[in-house]
Amino acid sequence: MAVQFGVLCGTGLVSSINDRDISTLLERDYLEPVLGEGIVPENYNFGGISGGPVIYNTLTEGGLFVNALAGVLISGPNPSSKPEESIPGFELFQARRACFIRGDGFLNHELWESQQLR
Repeated sequence: MAVQFGVLCGTGLVSSINDRDISTLLERDYLEPVLGEGIVPENYNFGGISGGPVIYNTLTEGGLFVNALAGVLISGPNPSSKPEESIPGFELFQARRACFIRGDGFLNHELWESQQLR
């Protein structure tokens, strides 16, 4: 059994956002190599990424560049060697919006249920 640890660093636009989730397509043109590891290959198995942070960057009116937590990853691309089970180049990440996370890191069930999201 092998354990792999890595960092994926890239930029891109949010593909969709709703009351519960944020989705974004991996844009390979905007990936950056980190920690001397290079860039992950296409059809890379991102299994185990759940719980990782999704950070957004914004520029404030005062010119301050801010990084903040947008959400927590709940799913990533699911590659397959079988053409009928995957779409080449379609690498979608889904994150749960950070507004549902309490300060202690647990899900805010009251807010979740008030939004009637399940």
